[in-house]
Amino acid sequence: MPAGGGPASPVAVPGRAYDGFALADQTPLADWQIQPGEAGSLDHASIAGVEPAALGMRPLRDSDILAITGWAGEPRIGLRYPWVVFSLCGSVIGAVRVEEPRPAITRLIHANLRAPGFSAHLPVSLLPRCSDHGVSTLSAYALLEENRLGPLAGRL
Repeated sequence: MPAGGGPASPVAVPGRAYDGFALADQTPLADWQIQPGEAGSLDHASIAGVEPAALGMRPLRDSDILAITGWAGEPRIGLRYPWVVFSLCGSVIGAVRVEEPRPAITRLIHANLRAPGFSAHLPVSLLPRCSDHGVSTLSAYALLEENRLGPLAGRL
């Protein structure tokens, strides 16, 4: 997903489209402006695929899929953000549309946040391998506008 542009095409795997970008389509996180404050939250992450498990219960394998859910929106005025992007090792590695209902968020955060949820599926085989000095924490950001991102609460 180039800064200021639309997302790259998702990776196609037989029978499924994933939300991760091919390594050649991953771009530097430094190309984006990170704004202060929180623009939503990561709710849950698990290992999907042939041998599903809770995240952290076993080492990740290239055949695994990271399944991640959360919500993105401006809680004071109830504005839903359109995309969430994911970063790892200083690169933007994937994106997902924000368009799923989350009744609890609508009820507890803001009544205008009617579909602030997302569900992402990131193939482990597409994740960059961080150098010893790289940040190996998966982070998520809401696309606020053009080249500005707002961090979501929570890290994986």
